[in-house]
Amino acid sequence: MDTAILARVEDFCTREGLLQPGAPLHLAAAVSGGADSMALLLLLRQLQPRFGYTLSACHVNHGLRGQSADRDEAFVRAECARLGVPLRVFHAAELASPPTHAGEDWARRLRYTAFAQLQGQGIDAIATAHTANDQAETLLLRLARGTGLHGAAGIRPRRGCYLRPLLCLNRADTEAVCRAAGQTWVTDETNETDAYARNRLRRAALPALQSTNEAATENLARFCEKAAQADAYFAQKAEALLMDARLSDTDPVCWRLEPLGKFKVYQAQSTVFIEPKEEGLDMDEAFRRVSHVFGIVKLSRAVECPKDFDAICETAEAYLGEALRGVRTFKVEAKRADKAYPMKSPEICRELGAYLLDKHHHLRVDVHNPQLEIMVEIRDHAAYVHGPKVEAAGGLPVGTSGRALNLLSGGIDSPVAAWCMARRGLALHHIHFASPPYTSLRAKLKVRDLAREIVEYTGNCTLFVVPYTKPQEYIRDHAPDVLFTVLMRRSMLRIANQVAKKLELQALITGESLAQGASQTMAALACTDQAQDLPVLRPCIGMDKIEIINISRKIGTFETSIEPYEDCCTIFTPPHPKTNPTLDEILAAEAAMPGLAALEAEAAENVEKIYIRMGDDELL
Repeated sequence: MDTAILARVEDFCTREGLLQPGAPLHLAAAVSGGADSMALLLLLRQLQPRFGYTLSACHVNHGLRGQSADRDEAFVRAECARLGVPLRVFHAAELASPPTHAGEDWARRLRYTAFAQLQGQGIDAIATAHTANDQAETLLLRLARGTGLHGAAGIRPRRGCYLRPLLCLNRADTEAVCRAAGQTWVTDETNETDAYARNRLRRAALPALQSTNEAATENLARFCEKAAQADAYFAQKAEALLMDARLSDTDPVCWRLEPLGKFKVYQAQSTVFIEPKEEGLDMDEAFRRVSHVFGIVKLSRAVECPKDFDAICETAEAYLGEALRGVRTFKVEAKRADKAYPMKSPEICRELGAYLLDKHHHLRVDVHNPQLEIMVEIRDHAAYVHGPKVEAAGGLPVGTSGRALNLLSGGIDSPVAAWCMARRGLALHHIHFASPPYTSLRAKLKVRDLAREIVEYTGNCTLFVVPYTKPQEYIRDHAPDVLFTVLMRRSMLRIANQVAKKLELQALITGESLAQGASQTMAALACTDQAQDLPVLRPCIGMDKIEIINISRKIGTFETSIEPYEDCCTIFTPPHPKTNPTLDEILAAEAAMPGLAALEAEAAENVEKIYIRMGDDELL
C-alpha cells in the first residue's frame, strides 16, 4: 500500500469530517469493480482500524451490458470474498423495470434506489469512489450546460449519507494504489466509446486541457473547492440578512398572519415556508398579506408530499388535475435542491409530464408559453408540488437598509415615497405637521389612515404629529411673502432632523417630485437641503404625477389621499412664490427671524405619538 496516498486520504476524511475515530458507523463501499472503486475498498480496509467503523460493500448489476455486467458482478464477489468484506449485490429486476431506452441516467437512479434500500437495512453511510477526475468532468459538464456558483462547487465530499473519500486523489493515484497492492480491476468497455457526454469530456476535452497544463485536473478540482467556499460564504451572509430581517415569532410574516390564526413559519434553503397549524384558516387572506412583505420575490401555494416519485405524480394530479382540465397546454418545471435525489430535474419534468399526459389526453406540452406551469421542488425533507409562482412585493426586507423618518403630508406623493423606500429595505416612522385651528382633526385622522394603509408594507411604526402652528405663524409674520414656501420647508426639515436624531434614524424621506411645485424646483430643493445635515431621500423625484397616482392606486392610498382635508402645506401659500431662490437670500430671511429656532425646538419637543399597528383600528 502506498503510505503517502493512504495518509492523504486519512487527512482528507478527517479534515472534511467524513470519518471520526470511535464513532459507531456502518459504512458500505459502492464497488463496481473498476480501478477507482477497488482502490476505495482497499483504502477503507486500511483505515478501518484507525476509525473503527464496520465495513461492507455493495454492487449494482444494472443488466445493461449483458455478459460484461455479469462478469463484473462475479469479479466483485470474488474479490470481496478474498478480502473478507461482506457484500450485498442488487439486480435491476429487483429494483425497477428498465425503460425502453435505458442509459446512464437510469443506471444512476437505479444505484441510488439500491443505496436507499441499504439505508433501510442498517447502513449509516455509503462511500462512493468519485475522484478529482470525476470532479473536473462534472465541473466542465455543468459549465457547458450552464450553472452558477452552487453548481460550480461540483461534487461535495459529503452530501447527506454519501461520502466521497477519494476526491483528494486522481485516477492515476487510484491505479497506483491497486498496483501497489497487487489488486486487479475490470474495465467498463462503454467508457471507451463516445456515446456519452462524460466520456467525450474524459477522452477529448480533459486531455486537451492537460496538454496545456498537466495539472489541469487538480486545478479544476481546486476551483470547485474555492467555489464551494464562496457559495457557503454567500449562503451564510444571506442567512444573516434574513435573520436580521427578524425571521422569528415577531417577524413581518408572523405578525401579519397572527390575527388570522396559528401558522408555522420557518426558513430553509433561502425559502420561507408557511404552514397552517389549525383547520379553517383563511389561506386566501394569508396569501394576500404575505404578498405585501418586502423581501419576498415570489410565492406560491403548494402541497407537501414524500420524496417518492409515485407520490409526487399522485399529488400533482390531485392538486392540479382540475386546473389541467381547464387548459390545453402545460409545462413541468423541476428544481432539485436535494442533489442526492436519484432523479435529475429533466427526468422529473419528463416523467411527470408523461404521467399527466396519460391522465389528460386533451393536453399538449408547450415549454415556451404554457397556459399552466407546474412546479416540483425536491428539498431536503420533502417534495413540493405547486402551480406557477406569483409575483410578490419584491424589494429588500424592511430594516436591512437602515432606518428613516418619512414626512407624511396627507397628499398623494408622501405615502408613495414611504412605500418606495420601504421596498428598498428602509424601516421607517412618519412625521406630520399639524397647524390647528388652520388644519382640522379630520386632516390628522386622514394622515393616520394613510399610515395604516401602508403598514402592511412598511411594518409597524410610529406617526409623530408636530404642533406646527406657532412656527408657521411666525414665518408668515416675519418672512418675505415670496420665500414663505421654501422657508417653511426648511423649518420642517430642521424639526424632522431633531426628531430623527432622537430616534437614531439615518435619513429623511419626502415625496417631492422635480418641478411639481414652487418648493420643488432645482433652486428651491438646493436651498431646502442646506437646512440640516441628514440625507434627504426623494424616491418620487423623477416621476410625473400619473406615475405617482398609479402607484398610490396600487398600494391602496389614493382614495384617502384625495379626501378634501387641508394640511399645513396648503395654508398661507403666497399667490406668487419665488421659484428660483438663492441660498443667500434664504439665509438673510432666516437671520431676520431670531425667534424661529426656539419655536422649532419647542415643536420638536412636544410631538404627539400615534402608534401604527397592523389590524389596529381604535380611534385617537
